[in-house]
Amino acid sequence: MNGRTSEELQRIQQHVSKQFDAPQQNAFRMSKKSYKPKEANHHQEDLEKSILGLSIKQIKDQAPINLRESLIIAQTTPRKASAPVISQQVKQDKRNQIFSEFFIIGVDPSTITKQELDNEVPVEPQNLYMFKEDPKTSTCQRRIVVKDFCFPNGVQIRTLKKKRAHKILYGQQTNSKENSFVFTLQAQNMNNYDVSVPDEFIYCNVLIFDEIHKIPDGGFYTSQKALCLMTNYRFFELYLQILNVIYSLYKIERFNILQEDFKTEHAFLMQNTEETIVKELTAATRVPLIFPEVETVLQLFSQANPLDNIIDLRNKILRCSISQRIPQSMKELQLSDVDWLAPMFLSALSADQFLKILYAIMLEKSVIFVSDNLPLLSSAVLGMQCFLLPFKWSYVQIPILPKSLIDMVEAPMPFLVGLLRAHLSSVPSIQEGSVRNPSFPGDFSDQERMVVYINDTKKEVTIDDQTVQYSQPNFKNLVDKLALPFSVLNSTKYYIYTPNDKQKKALHEISDLMLSTFHENISNNLPSDILKGQKKVGDPRILTESILQNARPQDRKFMEQFVNTCMLVQYLERNFCQF
Repeated sequence: MNGRTSEELQRIQQHVSKQFDAPQQNAFRMSKKSYKPKEANHHQEDLEKSILGLSIKQIKDQAPINLRESLIIAQTTPRKASAPVISQQVKQDKRNQIFSEFFIIGVDPSTITKQELDNEVPVEPQNLYMFKEDPKTSTCQRRIVVKDFCFPNGVQIRTLKKKRAHKILYGQQTNSKENSFVFTLQAQNMNNYDVSVPDEFIYCNVLIFDEIHKIPDGGFYTSQKALCLMTNYRFFELYLQILNVIYSLYKIERFNILQEDFKTEHAFLMQNTEETIVKELTAATRVPLIFPEVETVLQLFSQANPLDNIIDLRNKILRCSISQRIPQSMKELQLSDVDWLAPMFLSALSADQFLKILYAIMLEKSVIFVSDNLPLLSSAVLGMQCFLLPFKWSYVQIPILPKSLIDMVEAPMPFLVGLLRAHLSSVPSIQEGSVRNPSFPGDFSDQERMVVYINDTKKEVTIDDQTVQYSQPNFKNLVDKLALPFSVLNSTKYYIYTPNDKQKKALHEISDLMLSTFHENISNNLPSDILKGQKKVGDPRILTESILQNARPQDRKFMEQFVNTCMLVQYLERNFCQF
């Protein structure tokens, strides 16, 4: 871009923007082929501890310990024993930044073998670039394992045919959520717990696209590449805008290289021949991994203050601008989460299916969501939790489970997990249409699992809960009240990525209904002096007895189980207990 006039830049951006306006071709498609990570043996324990805080072996060895009792009675922070994800604490200065880290993850084309290319097998992802640091020298656990979560079934490589080449060059629209997803890590480590460190999630915002490479013997192939922002904040719409700006710079750089290859700009813009496509593909292979404009934008964004009411980022030279209002209240932030995380998965559910899954989560049953669509898995695992308020899931959540951690599905603890359908064959106790609960000694010997199968293309969800023993409450005919807002979400033929105003209203109505239901049927069963803050107790079991005694007969069987959950005890400790 150096040395170009503003008029030239404007023409370039107009050309690139036309490519963004073309219909979405969904470049992000998971490979269905078998994937075995080459590095699995080298950092298997890193991966396990990055999710569980302990290795799988350590957890199984400790299973006879009464973990649930120790969490509730010993007043240990449940999240401490629920296996937080990151071994290195979040530095306080990182919390003053709009994002803490930025990665480019993909494959080095020089490492791709002819056999891998011929068979189009998934290959091991690599941390190719990290903003301001060398990823190869990093010992931070989250930096080592982030690549496995971006590409849980490896990086897909595919020989490029003419028809798909045209779609990639002119039809890839990434200013939608179809090629992006969110997964979470946590800021604590079980072995080095520090109460002074905020017990919060790290949010990883990912945008996937296809990168073009040359085949030495002639022709081209593509590999998937990920742009990943790690953040302490849930400003998901803002982060996707930032990722889109960064990606657009790569499109513009490709155009710049191509323009230099033609004698005149006019000759290029007027042609759409096969020769032009080959030249543009060749230009795409020459786009560097990183270049000054990308670093300039990253530097600009990193200086933004996340505490501002409005994030306003502009660069006149690069002609990029982002303006995003930041939620100013907890309620506003919660509704923002619902709008971003929940619509895709909820658009496939009936009100009855929604409640069936939510009640299983409330009773701390393990729930496994199965799909090969990563945005859909992310929406299922994270979106369902938006409707738990004022309660909070106290155990492990893994929106996207890497192949290297497949043994996690057999771990003796409650969890919410997104599992690729391609990995089902690696889980002995789960086969589509048949589920059995693994048996463990001790506290989680009866750990029950619900499996939710999600159709990747059709809006269809099948729930296998044959091994889950629980009674659903009535909560004053809640399912009937939810029917109308769910009918709004179900009215679309395809999954909802970005909800319109009517769909947002339906999502907010569901959120408000769940919150009011929990207050009316659970919180309001507490003694009035406790609710008014006139009295606090030292043992949450006193309060659970009151909740159970005042439960409606239709809800009692469910409440008998719910009063024994960490979710409820943790809520009572936060709001009505003192020690």
